[in-house]
Amino acid sequence: MFDRSQIHKGMVVRSSEGKRLGRVLTADEGAFTVEKGHLWPTDYVAHYEDVTDISGERIRLARAEKELAHLKPGSVPPEHPRPEPQCYGDEGGGGRG
Repeated sequence: MFDRSQIHKGMVVRSSEGKRLGRVLTADEGAFTVEKGHLWPTDYVAHYEDVTDISGERIRLARAEKELAHLKPGSVPPEHPRPEPQCYGDEGGGGRG
């Protein structure tokens, strides 16, 4: 078992088959973001429960690359969705007074 505080920015992350996915960009309560790099701008969301091993500055995940959620630039990891705007039905637009 590992402590979440062991995971920090800059650590190298590998998939279950050993493929280098990138480096930890951010670490939140439920997940961490893996930045692929400048030439390959695909980022991933990884969950702490997917971590099988931490060795020095390397993290090994239980999932293959194709099983990880992709993050698009500006998007938010699934555990931290943006709140839906409240709609009360009186926001204007077409009603007659």
